Amino acid sequence: MWAADIMDLSVDEADTYAQGVIMICFDSPEDEFIVNKICQDLQDAGHEISEHKVSKELKRLHEIAHDMIYKDTDHEGK
Repeated sequence: MWAADIMDLSVDEADTYAQGVIMICFDSPEDEFIVNKICQDLQDAGHEISEHKVSKELKRLHEIAHDMIYKDTDHEGK
């Protein structure tokens, strides 16, 4: 959703875009493929961005998602 927001996609377009990125994760779980796709999509939409910045943002968002999952899991057992 981060990249979709930068590309100023509508809610429906953002959902479709996110689903496409998720499918890439299943097909090619290496971060390199995901980073390359997002960089290319952002560049195609007129936004210059480095692979480093995309990779850094993916790592940040992954950590947030991880914390959210494990925070929710911790509450279930108590």
